[in-house]
Amino acid sequence: MTLFKKLFFGASLLFLLVLAGVEAIYLSNARLYVQQQLESHSQDAATSLALWLATVKPFEDRALIETVVNTSFDRGYYQSIRVVSLSGETLVAKELAPAQGEVPVWFARLFPLHPPSAESLISSGWRQLGRVLVTSHPNFAYLQLWHTALQTLALLALGYALALLALRAFLATILRPLAEIERAATAIGERDFSTIALAPKTRELGRVVAAMNSLSAKIRLVIEDESARAEHLQREAYRDPVTGLLNRRGLEHELQSLFHVERDVFSGVFVLLELERFKEYNLRHGYQRADELLALVAQTITSACADQAVLCSRFGGASYALAAVNVDAGAAGVLAGAVSARVER
Repeated sequence: MTLFKKLFFGASLLFLLVLAGVEAIYLSNARLYVQQQLESHSQDAATSLALWLATVKPFEDRALIETVVNTSFDRGYYQSIRVVSLSGETLVAKELAPAQGEVPVWFARLFPLHPPSAESLISSGWRQLGRVLVTSHPNFAYLQLWHTALQTLALLALGYALALLALRAFLATILRPLAEIERAATAIGERDFSTIALAPKTRELGRVVAAMNSLSAKIRLVIEDESARAEHLQREAYRDPVTGLLNRRGLEHELQSLFHVERDVFSGVFVLLELERFKEYNLRHGYQRADELLALVAQTITSACADQAVLCSRFGGASYALAAVNVDAGAAGVLAGAVSARVER
């Protein structure tokens, strides 16, 4: 898994846990608020019914008491309403079965609401007539809490989606230098010592980019120096320093390469040319003049073979060697005679 995915999934999981905690705390507080509303509602209903029932004359008229109770009970906000006389006899009892409605069962179990009961005395003047007991129905409270949960969940989900988009853009901006560093490292492995033009604003990544650019430049310089040194060593190993032609080792290397690559070589000529009495010339005129003569002969041989693909070399001392492939006997004789005549002149 890439660093981008790890950071993205880790941060998104953290955001999700935070939002879930916010949702849980908000719904817990909302449940306490709704519970308090139910308690206040049941107490207010009991007090109001007690005042109304105190006006019933005579108080033992159950039909009239039930009429007064029905005005409140039929709205469905109460689970039970009971009117009890002073002697403890139940004059009117109304019960409403609990209904789940559109609220899921798991939600009601996760955020339970306890139906509160309230009691109020029914009195006329200084005379007590009985009591009224009211228990609020929690269905409407559950419905309100459920709608609140859905609305807050939708709002938090929207905020979560926007946060993920912002996080993705932020990580893409922050981690872009890492992709450039990876590209530069891959290019260095392929001997392409390019530098990173992107300058990240993050201090740590800026230092890494600067170090990578410095490393690329230093490796490029080192390889250029080593390449130049290798070319120089190869020149010294395969080239004669006096004439600039191939030496014996260089000629053998070129011939081996030629026969390994060219599969259609079917004939060739190998010419050996040696300057007579060169040792006497060297002793009479000195080493410098002798080297000049060797270089002049090398230039003469090279110019004589300019029109043909011929390998020219200083074979050693005052000896020169020429090699050409796919040359018949007649052409070989012409080549050898032309070179010899040019050198003699």
